[in-house]
Formats: sequence, C-alpha cells, structure tokens
Amino acid sequence: MSSTPPEQAPDAVDLPEAPVTGVASVDAVLVDVSALGRLDPETGELPDVADHVGVFESAHSRLRRALDADPDAPVWTGPRPDVTAATEG
Repeated sequence: MSSTPPEQAPDAVDLPEAPVTGVASVDAVLVDVSALGRLDPETGELPDVADHVGVFESAHSRLRRALDADPDAPVWTGPRPDVTAATEG
C-alpha cells in the first residue's frame, strides 16, 4: 500500500532500465533498487516507503558480498580472528 493518496499519486513516467555492470549479483541488486521507483503493475502504486528499508539493507549486504574476494565463501559472523589475536596477545 502506498502512503501517497491516489489523487496525488505521481503519473507513470518512463524510467531508464537499471544499469548493467556485467556482474550478475550486482545487476540483480540494481534491478531490485530501481524497482522502488516503479509503479506496481497490479495496483498502479509505488512501493510503500516502509518496504524501502528492507530493500536497501538487502542491497547493502549483497553489494558488500559482491566485493568479497571469494563471494561463494561461507559468511563468518563471529569476531575477526586477526583482531582477537591482536587484542589477546
């Protein structure tokens, strides 16, 4: 549901397609983020602003992952071993 009343909803505009980087994981993020500015074809409304947070948080995580040296490596969420060793010694 959009927070903009229907009588004030913006007219549909032709937005450019999401840019293509050639990196599939980055391109997928760009498509998701660009969808926030597009009208829903079923409702004719923009995505609710409350949905933006989740999309941006996901985009941030996925883009950081794309920058990893080995994007397919398991994600470590514990303390960094190099920092732990430096503070213990």
